[in-house]
Amino acid sequence: PRKVLQEDVDGLRRRYELAHLGGKKLPDAIVPSKGCLERKLAEFDSAHRAEPLELVTTRQQDDDNTLLGSALDPASKMFKLVEKKLGIRRPENSEELRCRLRTLGLSWLFAAVQYPNRRVVQGLTRAYFEEYIEYLYGEEV
Repeated sequence: PRKVLQEDVDGLRRRYELAHLGGKKLPDAIVPSKGCLERKLAEFDSAHRAEPLELVTTRQQDDDNTLLGSALDPASKMFKLVEKKLGIRRPENSEELRCRLRTLGLSWLFAAVQYPNRRVVQGLTRAYFEEYIEYLYGEEV
């Protein structure tokens, strides 16, 4: 994914808070991380694919998409730098899943702030994601 600066993420957050929450602050526990937002915005440049829940991260969980590490190359017997994709564990209970889905919803809403003219995000609101979460935990499922 293309790189997004932390200042850009903070700017999208402020614009969303002003436009949709009247300036009220979103808790960091559900605000998408820089890496999560990079992946979501990259979907607008290519085909959409479902985001694995292990990659839906908040500011408190993740700051970047990859981590540089070293590994021994068996062919050359030399160490080389490798990128490891960051991820976190799957949600273990309903409350963790609810929080992860809220973060995923916010990443879509931040993308709507960035790309307001894209048809896929026009009319998208936080209520849409909250209704989906309530549906998942309702009697009909």
